[in-house]
Amino acid sequence: MVTNGIAHNLFSFKFLSQRAAQAIDVELMSPSGGGFVFEQLVELAGLSVAQAITKEYSKDTHPRIAVFSGPGNNGLDGLVAARHLSHFGYKPKVYYPKRQDKPVNNGLLKQCTELDIPFVDTPESGLQDSDLVVDAIFGFSFSGEVRQPFVSAIEALKATQIPIVSVDIPSAWDVEKGIFRTLKKAERLKETTHELELMPG
Repeated sequence: MVTNGIAHNLFSFKFLSQRAAQAIDVELMSPSGGGFVFEQLVELAGLSVAQAITKEYSKDTHPRIAVFSGPGNNGLDGLVAARHLSHFGYKPKVYYPKRQDKPVNNGLLKQCTELDIPFVDTPESGLQDSDLVVDAIFGFSFSGEVRQPFVSAIEALKATQIPIVSVDIPSAWDVEKGIFRTLKKAERLKETTHELELMPG
């Protein structure tokens, strides 16, 4: 998990390659390996995100959290995190523009709705009046070009001064090269006032 907060040298840490991270997922769900099912891993990941946030960002100083959820597994982690954050006393809201009609997605949507977690229609409404953002759009398995509506969402995240906690890595990063992907081609990561630090997951 990565957040743009206190300045640290991100590249002093050792990271898994994309292939190694994918292999760990396969091993965890293998009957001869971890024996986990997909839904368990989603729940554990989302809980870990929520717990890490409680350690770094108090609900007294950062109560209003915008969760940006993507169309894949990272987005599901974000929904689980939003649910736990609500139970922990925070006030999450969710930007989730591309929803898949699958049992796990529908179940998490229902759980968030039952908790009166609001869903917003635009990145701007997600960022408005928020104290913290959870970037759960794309994870380590992302490849290819970013398409709308996520181009606008990622550009909004790059421009905001609100602290951002990213699940896995910042969305649209190339895991191996550390560059952002945008509409038609990769754009090299620019220096910003938002330095990156690695949070314990």
